[in-house]
Amino acid sequence: MLWPMEDAMEMMRWYRDFIAKAPDDVYGFFAFLTVPPGPPFPEHLHNKKMCGIVWCYTGPIKNGEKVFKPIRKFKAPALDLVGRFRIRCSKVCTDGIYPPGLQWYWKADFVRTF
Repeated sequence: MLWPMEDAMEMMRWYRDFIAKAPDDVYGFFAFLTVPPGPPFPEHLHNKKMCGIVWCYTGPIKNGEKVFKPIRKFKAPALDLVGRFRIRCSKVCTDGIYPPGLQWYWKADFVRTF
């Protein structure tokens, strides 16, 4: 899920409170990014700087919509790609936006508080 950069402070406060109480089967990491210029991102967001949360839900599929309802209710995201996702797709879904032959990797830090 992505939101405009001007919503970053509000979303970070909300995320801090939400994730501390989230069920064990819901995880998300907060991110700042420039939207890549290619699928699956819509053209009107290409190259925009945005904030977002990359979600992972490992609970029963039938409960997924219920779990994400309060997240979407707080503030509607500018982009919502949350849905059923096969693990294989996570390995190839961004192939179209990264040049072949380069070594791309994701990096994160673990913090206790904002």
